[in-house]
Amino acid sequence: MTRECMLIETHTVSFNSYCNREGVSPWGSNGSQKAIHWFTKSEPHTQIPLIITRLTIRLNIWCNYLVSLIFVMKKLPVLLAFLYTSVFLWSAQPVPYSGKVAINGINFDGEAQFTFSLQDKDGKTRWRNGASEDDSIKVNIRNGYYTVLLGGQGMNALPPQLFLDYDELYVKVRFDNGDGQGLRHLAPDQRITATPRALVAEVAKTAEVANSVKPGGVTASQIKNNTITTAQLNGQILKYLKPEITVAPQVPGLVFHGQTVTLLSRTEGKYLNYQWYRNGQPIAGATGRRYVIQDVNKTRHDGNYSLVVSNDFGTVTTQATSLVVDGTPTAHTVLSANNLEMIFCPPGTFTMGSPTSETGRGGGETQHQVTLTHGFYLGKYEVTQAQYQTVMTGNSEGLNADPS
Repeated sequence: MTRECMLIETHTVSFNSYCNREGVSPWGSNGSQKAIHWFTKSEPHTQIPLIITRLTIRLNIWCNYLVSLIFVMKKLPVLLAFLYTSVFLWSAQPVPYSGKVAINGINFDGEAQFTFSLQDKDGKTRWRNGASEDDSIKVNIRNGYYTVLLGGQGMNALPPQLFLDYDELYVKVRFDNGDGQGLRHLAPDQRITATPRALVAEVAKTAEVANSVKPGGVTASQIKNNTITTAQLNGQILKYLKPEITVAPQVPGLVFHGQTVTLLSRTEGKYLNYQWYRNGQPIAGATGRRYVIQDVNKTRHDGNYSLVVSNDFGTVTTQATSLVVDGTPTAHTVLSANNLEMIFCPPGTFTMGSPTSETGRGGGETQHQVTLTHGFYLGKYEVTQAQYQTVMTGNSEGLNADPS
């Protein structure tokens, strides 16, 4: 053995003893610094062994750093999933909800007490706004509509894993307007979808699966372009990617010959395609979310209309709405005007004015032909005071609601 090798071996043994005395690891950064100091102090005349030892210690430190980096990279998917669930799923943010209240066909306006609860598909309560079933909150209603934040506005916070544990949740609403009847159930219960929260829940589930994959379980040859298709996506994730129809198209109640009719649908989703159908057949050029029929004609336009909305992840079809030109009922009752009865006056031609032989005839009553191109509804009886008050109360012009 040469003198240089003997020096290195001797120094290594002595250095381990030195580190034990100093209470540091011979492989850590503190140990490496003390090693350089110890070698310089103990053997300042030994240059070659000192240089080799310095390089050996530095190489060991960088190897430790590399091993730590590889460990972190292997755990990166789990760390990202934890970050997503920490920021979104566990934040328990309130969920907006809107509803409508009408009593005997008349939109309610004012303040009322409400209770809200979330129930699973079996009808079991999983969350409620207060400590008990009858704990209520005050909500302002404008022209029949209201909006609240479930989990906010002084309500109980939403459980962090609510949308992770239950795929189907329904909002049960009870309402009390102070008429002495107490809380009444506003049926039917509406299914609620909190898309961002539920989607993050699916990320968390996927992360659990990814964490269970053993090293080497997925090879490079298995990862190719287009190997994951829509049919292979998890159903819970897929329902948040395909289109959803929030408002289906409806034909106006009265449709007369020559009118313009607009069919409109509201949908949610990305990169949507639209196609309107009449009696099951596609309508050429009708590829928008709005379909306008000008100069409507019974022969050409009567039929059932529907809309198909699609993207790369799925297709949905609205329920058909029936368009009947001139199919007008002869009578109509306006419930919101205190049951005002009306009769239909069809379009046609009549003589307006008075004959010259009529007693008390005015000078501007010359008889002439008048043609009505559209029909209209006319009150069957004179307007009562109650009906007048119902219509005029709360009018935007500030007119007196009490008839003189």
